[in-house]
Amino acid sequence: MILRVTSKKKNVIKMNDQQLLASCTLSIPSKLIFGIDTVTEIPAEVKRLSSKSAVVFFLTDENIKKTVAVKKIENIFKQEEVESKIFAMKSGEPSLEVANDIANRIREDDFDLVVGVGGGSTMDMAKTAAIMYTNPGNVENYFSFEQSPIKKSPLPKILIPSTAGTGSEVTPYAMVTHEGIKYAITGPEVVADVAIVDPRATVSCPPKVTAYTGMDALTHNLEAVLSLKASPLTDMYAFEAIRLIGRSMRTAYFSGANLGARYDMSLAATLGGLAISPPSVPINVGHALSEYFGPKYGIPHGIANAIQAPFMMEFNLPAAIGRLNIIASCFGADTTKMAPREGAIEAIKAVRMLVEDLELPSSLKEVNIPKEDIEDIAKYMFQKQQYEYGLPERNPRIITMENIKSLMENMWEGKLKTIKLN
Repeated sequence: MILRVTSKKKNVIKMNDQQLLASCTLSIPSKLIFGIDTVTEIPAEVKRLSSKSAVVFFLTDENIKKTVAVKKIENIFKQEEVESKIFAMKSGEPSLEVANDIANRIREDDFDLVVGVGGGSTMDMAKTAAIMYTNPGNVENYFSFEQSPIKKSPLPKILIPSTAGTGSEVTPYAMVTHEGIKYAITGPEVVADVAIVDPRATVSCPPKVTAYTGMDALTHNLEAVLSLKASPLTDMYAFEAIRLIGRSMRTAYFSGANLGARYDMSLAATLGGLAISPPSVPINVGHALSEYFGPKYGIPHGIANAIQAPFMMEFNLPAAIGRLNIIASCFGADTTKMAPREGAIEAIKAVRMLVEDLELPSSLKEVNIPKEDIEDIAKYMFQKQQYEYGLPERNPRIITMENIKSLMENMWEGKLKTIKLN
């Protein structure tokens, strides 16, 4: 489903205004089912999407395969006499080799649709499998952030997240890492036909994974707000998601069995996926950074985002004070009696304190990135990465060699200039 909202005014007004008049196009699933125990609706959706007795390519990963959520779905398939063949991919961010292996596996048999259960990587690979089943060649032939090279409609696909992080169940992207760089298969064809988000499926998620994925969800929403591509629709999703994360992420981490907290985090992750779903991709310098230094140094995506988030906010503070004030209020701060800059700093402080409470690294030196590499990373960001990610049109603050190098140096030290923490 493609949803488009526009307005008569085509100019983007100032970032510190609370309401943008920008146009927005979202590619979203035809059907989104959200709620406790909604995985029981899988058989009905399988039958609805297939005109005959369906054979399901059931993709998960080695770790998720052992969980209660997957075993529950397998039992549902057996009870409803849905034929499925399960394939458990290697856990972790998928490489091009893994993606092409999955493409070859699904082509070995006849399938009617794909069901993907797992984290963002698994759902990305389920999307890739559905596309590669009906389209020839290798996965790398379909990398594109612009016009989709996909020629034939993919198999129908149902995506079920087992973590609360990427929002991949509702996005039009399938991410693949190759030689330390993240690539994407992009287009409306990539979007799930059905997304089933059952917060109970995330209860078995370990604390560390809860923290990693939760920080990914948070940065999606922070960057969607602090982007020149923000719109009334993306704001609607992103601000509410930030509020939910501020309310429940600590509880989900420290008391993982708390279903209310898992509910909030699952909803926030899905809202974050919707917030970054427009083809314009309303992210900013934060993901441009984490998606470069993360794969380059083997740092999990959630940790890379936890490190960059407060620094991304501080970097953009001079150009986004008003929006940072709203973020601070989403975290519970009363900014009504604060000066605008003071309220903006409260937002940065709230995110940094969350990172520390979740026991995550808050500097590049903690994840063993050599200090002597900082200048080269900054140079790559300035000369290449900012253009590949469209940052001149997305990031509220103009990027120069001097300010991106200063950002990297601060991030390596883990020291924010605007706040002091005990």
